[in-house]
Amino acid sequence: MAEEEEFIYRISTEQEWEEFQKNGSSYGAEIDKSTCYYHLSKLDQVQLTLKNFFVDVKEDLYLLQVDPKKVDFYL
Repeated sequence: MAEEEEFIYRISTEQEWEEFQKNGSSYGAEIDKSTCYYHLSKLDQVQLTLKNFFVDVKEDLYLLQVDPKKVDFYL
């Protein structure tokens, strides 16, 4: 990860955000569960991720800023 890329980003639905707040963690959206992969983006990838995977989503979306140094799994 380049020095200037201090954070990674997660686009979350309202339901997932509520799960984060209630439990302190989340198993992710259906795409994450079906692929066994937790999808994250660099800042310059967020717009394309929204366009490719969230264009038909009708609920509120949240952009979560994640410090990879505080994540307890291998990225």
